[in-house]
Amino acid sequence: MSKTKTKIREEIIPKSEAPVATETTTITTSFHDFGLNDTIMAAVAKAGYVNPTGVQAQAIPHLLAGQDVLAQSQTGTGKTAAFGLPLIQNIDLSNNTVQALVMAPTRELAAQVAGELTIFSNNSAKIALLVGGQPFAPQVRSLRMGAQIVVGTPGRILDHIGRSTLNLSTARMAVLDEADEMLALGFQEDVEAILGGLPEGKQTALFSATLPPRILSLAEKNMNSPVRLKIGAVRGTVAELTHSGCLVPHGKKREAMTRWLLHEMPESAIVFCATRKESAELAERLRGTGFDAEPLHGEMVQNERDRVMNAFRDGRLQVVVATDVAARGLDVPSVSHVFNYDVPRDAEQYLHRVGRTGRAGRTGAAITLLERKDARLWRNIEFATGKPIALLPVPTVAQISVRRLESWEVKLREQITQLGSEASRAIVGSLSDEFGAQNVAVAALDIAMLSAPQQELTGEDLTVAEVRPKIVSPALIGLNMGRLEGIRPGDVMRMITTEIGLPGRLVGVIELQEHTTTVEIRTDDSEGLCRKLGAARVHGKRIKARVIRESGAQAMRDAEPPRQHVHSGGDHTFAKHHKRHKH
Repeated sequence: MSKTKTKIREEIIPKSEAPVATETTTITTSFHDFGLNDTIMAAVAKAGYVNPTGVQAQAIPHLLAGQDVLAQSQTGTGKTAAFGLPLIQNIDLSNNTVQALVMAPTRELAAQVAGELTIFSNNSAKIALLVGGQPFAPQVRSLRMGAQIVVGTPGRILDHIGRSTLNLSTARMAVLDEADEMLALGFQEDVEAILGGLPEGKQTALFSATLPPRILSLAEKNMNSPVRLKIGAVRGTVAELTHSGCLVPHGKKREAMTRWLLHEMPESAIVFCATRKESAELAERLRGTGFDAEPLHGEMVQNERDRVMNAFRDGRLQVVVATDVAARGLDVPSVSHVFNYDVPRDAEQYLHRVGRTGRAGRTGAAITLLERKDARLWRNIEFATGKPIALLPVPTVAQISVRRLESWEVKLREQITQLGSEASRAIVGSLSDEFGAQNVAVAALDIAMLSAPQQELTGEDLTVAEVRPKIVSPALIGLNMGRLEGIRPGDVMRMITTEIGLPGRLVGVIELQEHTTTVEIRTDDSEGLCRKLGAARVHGKRIKARVIRESGAQAMRDAEPPRQHVHSGGDHTFAKHHKRHKH
């Protein structure tokens, strides 16, 4: 286990002016160096983690030592393991009270964190997931069964505290994940209320991509002389890989996936999907078009997963269509291609996926299918990895035909160098005397090509004309409640992100009046969004929503996320707002 001596600048933030301390710290290059227990180390190995990332190497020792940590770290740097491994190590599995609390800005991230913690504990820790948009009863049951770790969004956590279904008096550790986004979504008051109700002397870890003044103020109020760490974004990729993106028209990803497999003719490929359902359906589609393909996802029983993996390792299976959790620890050196059927959520997931190919000194290819809605996420991955990635068109049917002929030429050249059977040579000799050697060879090639699995392609041109995909400019939605009904910007943002499930980055200006509120939201279905909002509640009251201004398409270069700010003007009716925004 090798270690390197490196200087880390650590800023200690007490309640007064923050002095800066510089010390020589050992950077850990193996998870074995942390002193984690055997259960966690087995889970780490099973999950496929090899060496700690920068944020893990710097944060884990401090958290294991019981110190508070304020870490500036981008998405995709391995934050969940950075706080999750010490959290699992430090809880008492024989004690069925809440010992740790993790807050995340969205229900999707909270669910992801809960899943990772389950993996790190090897399913031994009791974890309750408390998020909006889900019924209360199952969450209450999980708390009553003795949850040791609570993971959730601030709004729903506060709701459970208010209903006395969640008791945090025994919590010894609190984690804020993506704290800057949490505050941008209007959760600051909720977060401060939750932290203020936790026991004195608790350990706190705060992870944020940026550290604006309000994050530093939050840390100063709620943390005990935290060690401040700054970790750079993920910048490494597998050197032996060629990386490509492919713009695909909406609804044509399955056709595009088939074409890429026919064009590339991979020796052994992994196709990554976001969901189990998509994994199973895509594998079935590929089998129907002649490929040896099988799904690999978490709902499969262990013997089925073993059967698929053994066939894949032995070369009897050409394509595995996998979810990320199922593919953790997947190590098959012969994999020549990785396809991202669904775009990875961040750079860490991208690197984990594409790292399945280009192993043991081999070359490999990573190809990601992109729709218009994925443009910003893809750009973030490019930025985080420090590598601009070429965008390629979907292969045409003509290009696929040329590649098939080229592959048969390669096969023929390889076969010619080997001695055929005597029976075959006798037949070819006899036919050559009668029809000529060239005609016999052409006929044999035609028969071989026709006997190969035939994939039906539409012949449709799947080229996306735009150099940059288009995304949607915001619609203006009116709500029938305002300041005098006690509505705050955070209430509106929480309703949209937790009850409706939209990412906060799609929400723009929230403007409060006395009895009405307007909010800008990027959506391609304004009416459908209003119907969903009409089923939501704020302060226990059902709201009414209507479209004031429809959304419209605009070029991606003009479609940066809107700055989120709030106006509090006088009362305006929906009609007045419509007139105001008409032009």
